[in-house]
Amino acid sequence: TGNGGKGIAMAALLLSFGGATTGAITWATGTYVLALRALPGGSRIEIDTLTLLGGTKTFEAEWTDIQQCTSWHPFATFQARGKIFYLDEDGLELDKGFVPKLEEMLNRETE
Repeated sequence: TGNGGKGIAMAALLLSFGGATTGAITWATGTYVLALRALPGGSRIEIDTLTLLGGTKTFEAEWTDIQQCTSWHPFATFQARGKIFYLDEDGLELDKGFVPKLEEMLNRETE
């Protein structure tokens, strides 16, 4: 029938669009903190974020690793060991001591 090229082009266009939008959403929401927990001993924390397929990825850091974000990412509250995180204080139940401790780490003088 001679129109096979149009179907292939349309399929490629739709796959490209789907991949680009999924990548953009993952980039924008990948920094969102789902859970933040202090580990025993008090010097380390665990941070849970989303993965590409909707799973959970856990990141461990020292409190001293937390610093102000140097990225222009639209959803960025802090960074730890080069990874960016967005903390929605209203959408996350946190221990009362977490926010002051986080603010202390973000406001300290870095050398």
